[in-house]
Amino acid sequence: MKDWSTRRRAATVSALSLLVMASTSLLGWWWAGSPRADLAQWFAAAATAATLVAAIVAAMFAAGAFSLETAREERYREDQRRHQAERIASWVSLGPLEYGMKHVTSTVTLHVRNATDLPVYEVRVDILLVIRIGGTVLTHDDFRIFPVVPPGPVTTEKRQSMSIRMPDIVLNASTDERRSLIEDSTDEVLVSLSFRDTGNRWWRRTPTGVLEGPFGTKEGLGPR
Repeated sequence: MKDWSTRRRAATVSALSLLVMASTSLLGWWWAGSPRADLAQWFAAAATAATLVAAIVAAMFAAGAFSLETAREERYREDQRRHQAERIASWVSLGPLEYGMKHVTSTVTLHVRNATDLPVYEVRVDILLVIRIGGTVLTHDDFRIFPVVPPGPVTTEKRQSMSIRMPDIVLNASTDERRSLIEDSTDEVLVSLSFRDTGNRWWRRTPTGVLEGPFGTKEGLGPR
């Protein structure tokens, strides 16, 4: 649409320029009182000027077209980069929570997938285990860095057990109170991901799944 609008403006300017030049030639010839034989010279001068104007208009059109094409190619490259970044994902599988006398333990299996045709680098996966029990929020964070994740099947790694100390409200509770607190507890795992693509651009996927980037450096790309 922009290309057509630009062409239409250029054609309009050129036509108006020719009309103005022809009118100016006739007016100049009439005003000067020159013989009719000189009319051809007036038109020749006007044609020269019109050619110059047309050349200027053509140059402006070419510059505009080049700018539009450059912007289009940049948008295409950006779309391709984002398309790759959107196909990098990570998630976890949380094992059963084991409530011991003093600690809550579990195992977390980490999954990373690169569903593109290109590798990604310096992939960092941050994991935050959150347990809410007895009005207390317990947290345990961990992370894993993969130097490179090639295209293909899911990369899976079983993490060591996570262990969180019980809050005092549970440690000091009776057996029945303890059982009730554990039954009413809730838990969730938050996962964030950052990585570098083949163009040395950095991306981050937040725990809510929102893709952010690209960034020029990895500064500030830790868990959020």
